[in-house]
Amino acid sequence: MGPELLKASVHSTSHSDGFKDAQMVELKTIQF
Repeated sequence: MGPELLKASVHSTSHSDGFKDAQMVELKTIQF
């Protein structure tokens, strides 16, 4: 799963709940 795919997923779930979850995932990906 590349960052591009993750970004697409984040864009797809740009709603309140999904957005928060996506942000956490992105943060974790950046930390790794």
